[in-house]
Amino acid sequence: MGEARVTAILVTYNSNHCLTRALGSLPAGVPSIVVDNGSVDASAATAELHAGQVLRLNQNFGFSKACNAGAAVANTEFLLMMNPDSEVEGDAISALIAAAERYPDAAAFNPRFVGPASPPPARSAPNDDRRVETLSG
Repeated sequence: MGEARVTAILVTYNSNHCLTRALGSLPAGVPSIVVDNGSVDASAATAELHAGQVLRLNQNFGFSKACNAGAAVANTEFLLMMNPDSEVEGDAISALIAAAERYPDAAAFNPRFVGPASPPPARSAPNDDRRVETLSG
């Protein structure tokens, strides 16, 4: 399936309530790095039980800086930036890898977001690949 080509990077800040579920949704063989932004709950401890690697930051540096910290230590071809309240379903990672192979000049990809937490789209989500100017996270 190609998952070993991807490292999942999850940024936490007091995210203990959802972190185990997010990490548990990753397919076997997908390495994970949890970057904890100085949580005061048990996020970092939970990550140490379930993640491949944990980076503990001493304060909340924000999502982008924490993602960059995780990316700096990842050693796979692709990075999957995940919110700790998200879950990977089915063959989503394989589908993203296939998209990257179809569009080798692209820099980033965004999956379709589904589920109760998804905001209702202004129009129906496309069923095929689309070029977009910005990605949702």
